[in-house]
Amino acid sequence: MAKYPTLEAKISQVMEAAMVLTVPPTHKRKQSQADIQGRLFTNPLELSQIIQAGLPYPLFEVIFQKALLTEKEWSHILDISEKTLSRYSKEGPEFRFRRYQSEKILDVAQVTDLGLSFFDTTEAYRQWLDTPNYQFRGQKPIDMLSDSHGCSLLCDELGRIEYGLFS
Repeated sequence: MAKYPTLEAKISQVMEAAMVLTVPPTHKRKQSQADIQGRLFTNPLELSQIIQAGLPYPLFEVIFQKALLTEKEWSHILDISEKTLSRYSKEGPEFRFRRYQSEKILDVAQVTDLGLSFFDTTEAYRQWLDTPNYQFRGQKPIDMLSDSHGCSLLCDELGRIEYGLFS
């Protein structure tokens, strides 16, 4: 299994530069990179805060590049037109996605992180996304990325495959 820099680490780096997470008022210190690193996909409270605040466009750009999805596929997942997605990119780094869009983007990022850490190459991961899967009644994994339940099923399946557990 090849080692890929995780989206989690890359997003944490961008978050440090592009977004200040809310710190409870009792804390006077700024969150450091070490505080954020490694918690993005494991701490539900952090995920909820990011979703509530709206995912900043610079973070989406990082996920967009790593996820191996086209603009057309992203527009389908986010349920917006390609033209709207393109307009978002022109609005600058201050633009934040709506809550439901932020949640979908982070769901896809989690699936991507797992997929790229499991498959030896990005091409193998993309092929898995595009191949009808018996486990999903012949549906392609890429078609399941548009809702959180589908993303959860994909994460579960990637975990089973990694441990050699086939249904």
